[in-house]
Amino acid sequence: RLIPDGPGPDEVLRRLRVYFEVRPFGGTARELGAELEAADRPAFGLYGPGGLYLVALRRLPDPGSGWPEDRPEAWRQVDVGLAQVLIVERAFGVDDPGRLGYTRDLAEAVGQVDAGRYRWAVILRPPRVEEVVALARAGVEMPPKSTYFYPKPLSGLVLAPLDQELPEAL
Repeated sequence: RLIPDGPGPDEVLRRLRVYFEVRPFGGTARELGAELEAADRPAFGLYGPGGLYLVALRRLPDPGSGWPEDRPEAWRQVDVGLAQVLIVERAFGVDDPGRLGYTRDLAEAVGQVDAGRYRWAVILRPPRVEEVVALARAGVEMPPKSTYFYPKPLSGLVLAPLDQELPEAL
């Protein structure tokens, strides 16, 4: 997630500390990505004014009072849902996904901030297939731009009837 503007660094960090442990990260963005993959709880990277930060969930918001009623409860169980609500919406005050930039490439995210196109980059672990399946079974949509699967299935393969005989030419 790429954030174009918003509150200053001190205010963003203050807002994050309500639910997260926030600490400056002394390594590279690539090293931070590896640290996120190894984390045993929801964790995120943040890059912007002041450098690189490791942001790890300290506590979940209460379902009745701390979690917005218009956001699916199931989002509390996946990193991308927590990031959307607690980081993008609460810490940065961005509730319109159209204002955000998106990239799956860590180096590109850092480059966009360094070039001044965006002020902050929120670095997320990709959602696991099990998380996507669990939300789908619950009838809940994922937050915008939260999945990237490769290779993409061929649309003709998905739409072709599989119960018919193939022509001899094939």
